[in-house]
Amino acid sequence: MELEEIILGFLTYKEKEYPFYYRGNILSLMPATQEVWEQDQQDAFDDIFQNWNFGSNRWIDIICLKGHTQNGYEISFYVNENYNSNMGFISFSVQYIFQYKDMLDTQIDGFYLTGNEINYFFEPERMLKANVKREGDVIQYVTTENGPVIEEYIGEYTDDAVRVRLYWENVISMQFASWNPVRYFSRIRISFDKPQNVDFVLKTYKHCLCLFQYLCARKNIIFDNIQILTGTDIPRNLGVVKILWRKLENESHRWRRNYIIKYRQIGNKVCDLMKEFSLGAMYLEHLCPSVESRNRYETNRIILILVAFEREFENIYGKDYGRSEKYIATKQEMLQYIKKIIDKETGNRKKYFNSFYHIIDNMDNAYCQKVKHALNDCKDLISSFVIKGYNCSDRTMLNDQLFKDISDRLNQLRNDYAHGNLDVEIMPIHITDLQVIQCLTYMIRLKNLGMEPAVIRQCIGNMLGYSGL
Repeated sequence: MELEEIILGFLTYKEKEYPFYYRGNILSLMPATQEVWEQDQQDAFDDIFQNWNFGSNRWIDIICLKGHTQNGYEISFYVNENYNSNMGFISFSVQYIFQYKDMLDTQIDGFYLTGNEINYFFEPERMLKANVKREGDVIQYVTTENGPVIEEYIGEYTDDAVRVRLYWENVISMQFASWNPVRYFSRIRISFDKPQNVDFVLKTYKHCLCLFQYLCARKNIIFDNIQILTGTDIPRNLGVVKILWRKLENESHRWRRNYIIKYRQIGNKVCDLMKEFSLGAMYLEHLCPSVESRNRYETNRIILILVAFEREFENIYGKDYGRSEKYIATKQEMLQYIKKIIDKETGNRKKYFNSFYHIIDNMDNAYCQKVKHALNDCKDLISSFVIKGYNCSDRTMLNDQLFKDISDRLNQLRNDYAHGNLDVEIMPIHITDLQVIQCLTYMIRLKNLGMEPAVIRQCIGNMLGYSGL
């Protein structure tokens, strides 16, 4: 199902029915009568001075306006509540649209996702096994051995007590009226073990978006419209969701197809990553906007790269890695003791004890120790890159002193930026250090997923464009 560029119909707003006109992310409401128009003028004026409390310190809400279109579809516009009023003619900025038919908006059993990056990930051309019938130089027909749709179960994870299952479908279609009569592409099918509403669909969509940003190490991932499915045995496509809040251009780099971790490399481990994204555990703010920008190291990106490693290190190794059992037991005993005091105190004393509690809870190793620990833990994975990046003559130079030098430089860089020393001079060796820390950030996660060392090296080498891994 697809959405038209211009949509007309009727919807309800503030218990009044309006004709609407949608085009180019803007939803315009047309007052049905002059009396309604005059009232809307007054309401807009009142909203500015009464209903919109500028001192409330809250985010602008997204509200849902439901109606039906000229083609007989049910439609929901999710819009910013702060509308524009041109002399009583109201318009909204649309964030996303849900159009559907012959189903309830709370009975969604799953959805399809398609897009360029999904094709790069699954490589549908590898599954194309064509049977071609020829008569002379003319192709009579082309078919596949396994039919037009090939489905493979990937795995599942749980999110808010909902079992989310992932499937890969390789689709081949024939369109003889097209310039490209044979079209093949991959899509992800997401299914839920119990019906959900569009909010849960969008939540899962965001997790898929995070997954492919992680797999591509860039932010400009664009999916096609979300195709809504209902029914479990034979899913039917009865709805579509169009996302409008993301304004991005498709990646145009000539080697974009190669700069991604492939499904044949990571397999069902993507479900483990989806679970982490559903928990909000993984940090992606350091990813570059596009392939072209990956070699630019501005101050803000350097800071975020350093932060990303520290966050991922804590996810994998924990706060108290390398500490003795006695240290951990003593720390927990002190935290429990302070917690009992906090429960009894009030006012400033309660605030002070809370502050001490968080200081002790967040006590951990220095940044340089974390980097050195990760380097040693991933020594077999990163050794080839380190040898090449730092002009080591052989593996005997991969010693504690080299790892200490790398760790100390990154620690100093992190402290300089953390304490506002923006006059720090970035040298070429710092760029190599930052490339090492980006590799480590991925390596400790992929190693934790149980992937083979050779596969991890291949994944990161392809995705980040680093040769020699």
